[in-house]
Amino acid sequence: MFKHLRLGAARARAIEEKLYAEALAELNRGELRNGLWAKAISQSEGDKDKAQAIYLRLRVQCMKDETVIMEAIMEASTLQTTERVHKVAGSKVNERLCERCGTAVTINYGDAYRILCEHCS
Repeated sequence: MFKHLRLGAARARAIEEKLYAEALAELNRGELRNGLWAKAISQSEGDKDKAQAIYLRLRVQCMKDETVIMEAIMEASTLQTTERVHKVAGSKVNERLCERCGTAVTINYGDAYRILCEHCS
């Protein structure tokens, strides 16, 4: 159990290091998020060096938050897609009727173009 916890913490630190590297690269390229930069200046009381340090911390947290949001969107999208597939698949199996006599038919996907029951096929 402790090994798993240590692995998770090590993984989180490694990811955070990469996020800081990306945030620093953005800062060096002059690609700032205006809202975060304004917040950093406000918190640093106008000291540019402190503002840059605060900006990096804020930007890394922003990247983490964006990841959480994207994961939630993907999970919700996957859930909705799965529910739609089950709903459509369920309705196709339950609602298909023989084209000749109207008997409920389980679809044989090899012959999906013809929907006929055992007696009519």
